[in-house]
Amino acid sequence: MNGFGIPKKRQTTRGIRILLGGGTKSAQEVKDAIDKSLPKMLGFIAVSNLLVLFIAFRSILIPLKAFVMNMLSIAASFGVLVVVFQTGIIGEDPEKSPSWYLCLYLDLFLV
Repeated sequence: MNGFGIPKKRQTTRGIRILLGGGTKSAQEVKDAIDKSLPKMLGFIAVSNLLVLFIAFRSILIPLKAFVMNMLSIAASFGVLVVVFQTGIIGEDPEKSPSWYLCLYLDLFLV
């Protein structure tokens, strides 16, 4: 079976071509692109921020402390999102309304 649940034998018989589309496939492609480029982007942001802070303060401890504090605040933001949307604090029962999901690119906005 491939990633779409279609048996490989059925995929190649008689030249049948299967095309997938729609909102779900589009969202999956966006998620895959974000997942692929996120580590590079986070690395670039971390290195560039540290470099600018090293140059600005001419110190090692202050930029490292600022970087750690920035990472802690981002982690806290993700934690608040999980508490709000997965535990039902916003007034909705997550079991009764399974349509609650976060935007695909919300993590990019938080970083």
